Amino acid sequence: MSDNGGATGGGSAPAAETAPLPPQALRDPITAGVKQALTQHGFDVACLADAAFWRRCVEQLQAEARELQAGGAAEEARYLERVAGALGLNAALKVPSAFVCPISRSVMREPVVLKESPEHCYEREAITQWLLRNDVEPLTRKLVKSRQVVLQISMRDAIQEWLAEHELSYEQADAMDTSSAPWVAPARTPPPRSRVTSSNGAGGASSCGVRPSSSGAAEDRQDTAGSSTPSSGRSTAHATMSSLQQPADVAAALAEVLDALQARGHALSPGQLLDALRKQQAPAESSADRIKLLDYVTVAPGYDTVSDDSARGPLRPGKYGIVVLDDFSDSKPYKVRTLQEPYGIFWYDSAALERVPVEHVPEGLRLSWPTGEGKGTPVTPYTGVPGALVRRGYDWLNDDDCNGEHEEVGILLRPEPEEEDMLVWRVKWASGAEGLYYTGKNQKYELQHVQTDPTSGAPVMWRSPDSGLLAPGLAVTRGVDWAWGDQDGGGTMDGSLQLDDQEGHVAAMWPNHRLCRYRACPHLGYDLCYTARSGEPVTVYTAQAGLCVVRGPNWQWDGQDSDGAAVGVLLRPSRVDGQGVWWSVLWSTGAANSYRVGLPGTDGCDLQVTTYVAVDGSSRIIAGTPVVLAQDFARYGDARRGPLRRGAGKVGIVVQVDASRCKVLHVRTGRTFWYDRPALRPVPPQLAAAASKRLTLNRDGRAAFRGGDGVAGDTLLTGRQVFYCGARMHQCRCGNCDGQCGPSNGCPCHACLALIGKRVGPSGTLEDIPATTAALPASPQADEPAPASADVAS
Repeated sequence: MSDNGGATGGGSAPAAETAPLPPQALRDPITAGVKQALTQHGFDVACLADAAFWRRCVEQLQAEARELQAGGAAEEARYLERVAGALGLNAALKVPSAFVCPISRSVMREPVVLKESPEHCYEREAITQWLLRNDVEPLTRKLVKSRQVVLQISMRDAIQEWLAEHELSYEQADAMDTSSAPWVAPARTPPPRSRVTSSNGAGGASSCGVRPSSSGAAEDRQDTAGSSTPSSGRSTAHATMSSLQQPADVAAALAEVLDALQARGHALSPGQLLDALRKQQAPAESSADRIKLLDYVTVAPGYDTVSDDSARGPLRPGKYGIVVLDDFSDSKPYKVRTLQEPYGIFWYDSAALERVPVEHVPEGLRLSWPTGEGKGTPVTPYTGVPGALVRRGYDWLNDDDCNGEHEEVGILLRPEPEEEDMLVWRVKWASGAEGLYYTGKNQKYELQHVQTDPTSGAPVMWRSPDSGLLAPGLAVTRGVDWAWGDQDGGGTMDGSLQLDDQEGHVAAMWPNHRLCRYRACPHLGYDLCYTARSGEPVTVYTAQAGLCVVRGPNWQWDGQDSDGAAVGVLLRPSRVDGQGVWWSVLWSTGAANSYRVGLPGTDGCDLQVTTYVAVDGSSRIIAGTPVVLAQDFARYGDARRGPLRRGAGKVGIVVQVDASRCKVLHVRTGRTFWYDRPALRPVPPQLAAAASKRLTLNRDGRAAFRGGDGVAGDTLLTGRQVFYCGARMHQCRCGNCDGQCGPSNGCPCHACLALIGKRVGPSGTLEDIPATTAALPASPQADEPAPASADVAS
């Protein structure tokens, strides 16, 4: 059959003469009539843009025309040929190749060009993900040094005008023929270098099990089971019918529109389109039945016959997983994280899965997802990353917007390009609905990050090691995409972030001395998220309502906290600026004010997570806490015999605790003594460092001091040449430490290591800290505004 709807020979019947295409006056009512028949009676309008659908309609009409011609009804046959010609125009319609992204194969919503190589247009999201894995321009294969892109306004307007002219949506156009557009073969990420930690632990009384190799390199934990990822260019159009299930129903529904056509002088029979419509039938999936984000799943009966990919996946009958991503595509829409061995991430077809009620999942496999609006880390310009899971946050501006109700989860898609500084983000909810939400605009925060434990924050996103935006040593915990079993020692203790030399990945050291590599980008997923660790500064990645804080390393607000005696509680974010996010704090004295919460490693962190008040508000002291003698210290045990004295500058550091006592290091003499807990009064490190010339603040704001005799771990210096804070950070790199930073020798924690100008580099070895200044991180979706002359179309 020709594209213009002309007849072809069929069997022994003579071929009908090809009729000329009807005029617009005839084509419009015929096409409109078919649209009305479909849309009014349950068909998804997406099939109207499907060229294959119109071709089947044309074939059916031409077959009937041949039958009429053979039966002598020449007039009726010629009329059907004219109708077929009208519908054939829909079959022949193609999307202009310039409107199609060469990577995603979809019509571009946000056409952009590379600033340094503006020859071709790409969809913003597609080129962003491409550049995360490649350093060349997709079509020309030119080496690119910059990831900056420029929005092509004229191209976007041209696409929208073409869609309006043909009465098409983006989704309908995606389903049409785009074969004439240039095409980019999907890039394959080269396999990462194997980096397995050594298991030959060195001797030493304080050795902690398995230690990393001498290079400190991380294990390669790249998942291979999940290599079958869905293409970003799959059509989301479904030619489905929700209410019409039987051919008789289809014929009855068509009768109405056929009557309307007859009233305009065009007679058609109900059977003329019946066959084509029958091929389009498929029961619609109700939103209540659809598997959603964070649903527990297992494989459905017959899963291994759905596709070869489903049979290769890690799930089996009796094994459970959880949905961590849903891209609403036709093929393999669900990204599933397995909860049992073999652990992994895998994309599944919807027919291969079935939902499992939470009460039917073994208790030991159920994950904890803390809930509640206005409690977690808010999505801000500093924390928003594509692919992150979110819930309703601290503000909800539209009462008529039902998205996010009942703890519904959504996915961050991209910041709104028309908004400056990423203050508005687009979200796709588990129901499939999309919306725009404030993430700092007008001081409103409508979204918060999904939490994996009560103190977890934003997902860890890879940044260039020299950008200064990743601070080694920060506390991390399991993220939404975690698929590594008990590699972290069971998930009960925090790990410490380290740089990694593979793009899109970071490393983490766990208390069990395992150093491993993890995914940290939109394309691969987020294995880790930040978490609030006692003694660390409150940052944009960890700030959340209810966190107990004291004055931090960059405090500059005099006695607003009662000269350091008060403990505060974070209430809510108040505003965003170039230094970070300001948070409202309620002090234990009843006073309230707002303070800076910045990026780690910068001078914008006014607050610090307290080391002497637990999350539940109860009193406690942990190692690394500065203390002075309480006013009534003499009442408790033999406190008078200890080295601490009352008075200015008489500060000690807690280096060990038991149920009721604290072992305190007297910094000036190096002597230690066990005190009853009530004999001591904890003080913020910032005050302690100001009171004692023997103390200084490390990068995290903990009070640091010089060590003693012995080797300072992997620095190859003596303890007296480095600094320690006494905290149990579990950041040993030599394999011979007990997890504590000092207090006399051993590996300094990352923050204390920075005091001597060193860091653990991407290769796992010590190196000098580069001179960088952390700034507002550029979103993977952000582009640099371009002058009007830079508006270049491909």
